[in-house]
Amino acid sequence: MSSMVYSGCWCLVPCDTGHRKEYLPYADIKIHTSVLGTASRTRVTQTYYNSKSTTITNLTYTFPIFDGACIVSFNCYMDGKVIKGVLKERGAARTAYDEARNRGESAALLEQHELASDTFTTSIGTLQAGSRVVIELQYLLELQNDMQEDGIRITIPNQIAPRYSDDIILQEGFCTNQHSLIDKSSTEITIDISMDQNSVIQCIQSKGTHPISIALGRISTSTIEEHQPNLASAYLKLEGDSALGDDIVLVIKVKDQGNPTAFLEHHSPIPGQRAVMATFVPRINMTPAQPEIVFAIDRSGSMRHNIQTLRKALKVFLKSLPLGIKFNICGFGSHFSFLWDESRTYDEATLREAEMYVSTIRSDMGGTQILRPLQAIVEKRLKDLCLDVLLLTDGEVWDQPSLFSFINGATSSQPSVRFFSLGIGATVSHSLIQGVARAGRGFAQTVTLKEDLDIKVMRMLKGALTEHINDLHAEIEFDAQPLGGTGDDDDFVIVDNSICFEQEASDRIGNQHEATPHHDSHSSEGVATYDAPSSELPHLQRPPVLQVPYNIPGMFPFTRITMYMLLSPESTGRNPIGINIKGTSPSHELHIPISTTVHGTTINQLAVRRLILDLEESRGWMFDAGADSHEQVADLHPSRLSDLVKKESVEMGMTFGVASKFCSFVAVQDSSGEKTSNQSQCGPKEGVAEKDHGILGMESLRIEYQKSHGSQVSASSTTLNPRLLGACLTARAIPKKKKVHCTNPHLTNDADAGLENSIDYSPRGRTHALIEIQSFNGSWRWDSEIFDLTGQEKSRMQSIFDQNQLGGYFNSEAQNCFATLLVISYLEAQCADEKEVWELIAEKARRWLRHKVDNPDRERSIQEQLDFVIANLQA
Repeated sequence: MSSMVYSGCWCLVPCDTGHRKEYLPYADIKIHTSVLGTASRTRVTQTYYNSKSTTITNLTYTFPIFDGACIVSFNCYMDGKVIKGVLKERGAARTAYDEARNRGESAALLEQHELASDTFTTSIGTLQAGSRVVIELQYLLELQNDMQEDGIRITIPNQIAPRYSDDIILQEGFCTNQHSLIDKSSTEITIDISMDQNSVIQCIQSKGTHPISIALGRISTSTIEEHQPNLASAYLKLEGDSALGDDIVLVIKVKDQGNPTAFLEHHSPIPGQRAVMATFVPRINMTPAQPEIVFAIDRSGSMRHNIQTLRKALKVFLKSLPLGIKFNICGFGSHFSFLWDESRTYDEATLREAEMYVSTIRSDMGGTQILRPLQAIVEKRLKDLCLDVLLLTDGEVWDQPSLFSFINGATSSQPSVRFFSLGIGATVSHSLIQGVARAGRGFAQTVTLKEDLDIKVMRMLKGALTEHINDLHAEIEFDAQPLGGTGDDDDFVIVDNSICFEQEASDRIGNQHEATPHHDSHSSEGVATYDAPSSELPHLQRPPVLQVPYNIPGMFPFTRITMYMLLSPESTGRNPIGINIKGTSPSHELHIPISTTVHGTTINQLAVRRLILDLEESRGWMFDAGADSHEQVADLHPSRLSDLVKKESVEMGMTFGVASKFCSFVAVQDSSGEKTSNQSQCGPKEGVAEKDHGILGMESLRIEYQKSHGSQVSASSTTLNPRLLGACLTARAIPKKKKVHCTNPHLTNDADAGLENSIDYSPRGRTHALIEIQSFNGSWRWDSEIFDLTGQEKSRMQSIFDQNQLGGYFNSEAQNCFATLLVISYLEAQCADEKEVWELIAEKARRWLRHKVDNPDRERSIQEQLDFVIANLQA
């Protein structure tokens, strides 16, 4: 098993088995992240030194970034020299680096791994004995929504997990333990958060064990003492032998953060170039669906530390499935197997069989290979049902492009297929998890070993149980007054990403602008021009308005959607004033007005990074049909498709200063010989961070009722009202913690979990205990355990049940009906904060109860009796 790879500088040294990686100790790490709205800019500065007595000739720097990050600046300081990064086409950058090394000059090369977009390596080359190297880079990132907390999630990765493929071994031998790399070092991380002036930051939560100090109302560079509710900061400093360990994960909760917002950015160095960013969290009622659900679960060796989290997630999933739905489980590693050859109907027998399977799963299936099991799932699908695949994995796998290509094809040819992904553990590949969700038109979430996953799991299942919406399109609404021109433009423009073909060679694709780097927005320094390949390629006319991502993401409650519009100077002379998202159903329509206009490069660069990501994952405007043809680019030019994608990615990346797997930063010693004053001061100057002027910036079938003057209760629905027992649930105090034996015989043979489960009698612990003992059909049985968990005495419940003759109001299983009502009411009254965990569970119970009412006309009488029961319980 390969060992963990940490961010840092390393070289290969000979050993008995070939080579091993030896890491350099670091002297200083500084990370400064500025968060504005739902985007961030991070500056990373890391100092390493060669403590050896010999020169290192093959020094490499490896570091992780979050999926979708946009690297916009790279500099290196070594041997007293400052070498600044210039963006070039990948091959040209490699050539420039090699030539500089051959001349004996200091040089560094920053490259994205071709098979994983969240891993970058820097080839530094030669480092003299006793010398230091300082590496500085900046990246932009679109932040994700955390479903567990309903907030904005910030992740600063620290580790790169070993990943598996058939023909790649990235690690050789052992990896030096990170704790042995620290030598009088320090790690300093500052995160400054700035929201819209009208926003209020409610809290910041740390999801790890790091001693992070948090300040609300100010940022690190604040010069005034006045508390500003839209500002906050977080700070971490580790000295000496303290290692950073896991990723830094923070969740920011902002009042009304999900409200739709749109920003317009004018690209300062490129006249007429604009970009719009729209972001919102859907708050809509989705139509419930009955799809086929298949859980694809990772059982590879790398999951050994995450297997308990996997079991817990599956238990919640299985208990929450509605009756009658078709479901299956596929476990995978280096091989894969299904629980059943074909998905089966959810009933008592299949639930028990699935629970037995979950209790016995181990991380015993070898390496991680995801493509083949997903192919088998799609091949085995029930063709008359929609298919929703829920992938649960640690994401430690290479060759992501092949996986994304398959998912793209599956969802394009079969719109009724969706993929969701849940990344488990501290070392999950965010590029894999997010890439699967993007291609699969679902959404992704991650959970560390220290986090609760209940709400994330339930929201993912709710998403899978909603209708498939594939008819969304976007319109841009423009101001009636043109900025300058004829004024003939339409007020609305439907985004049309179709392309036109011209069968003649071209040195450029689309419209060409002077390339401009982000670190100096008023000069062309930092980006090299791109020489088109000598072989002729068909000319593709880029649309004047590009929507990014190309396919509007699926709309799911509580899942943030961010989309961009890139408007070239040729698009229109009018200013956009809003984005309209429309579908065939009026309930799927949304208008997002543009509330803020800025000048800068951040939104443009983020949009271009997402556009290139689409192309890398085999999506985007280039893959659509031509304006006068029903054939796709892949059909018209199959042999040149990869060349066309590369050429377009290089063109866009170099125009906007964005690194990708096709464009690399190369830092070569300046001929002017610029040097720092002395070796000890090698590195960027400290100072106030410069301000960026861009924007970093199933409906639950609830039952309502009203009390009448006579304390009678009349329902506004024709169904039972379990809230009527809510007031009775303070009858007896419940112990804080207690050992109880697991009553499910299928869950007691798990050697890892032990023969006993310790139930925490907090609301969350009691919620999970009640979920555990719920019957497959949604009911709870009249049992001592029910009354113990809800804090009631069984004998007293029996007496009330008999005295009020409640058995006559149900057609069967009257006591179980009473127990089920009791549990639902208990959950609503005492576990309201856990509602998203038990909501589907309770709805299943309500559906079961509706079939047990002897006569719907007698419902009012039942409610009167239950109201009398509540009065007795409060006595």
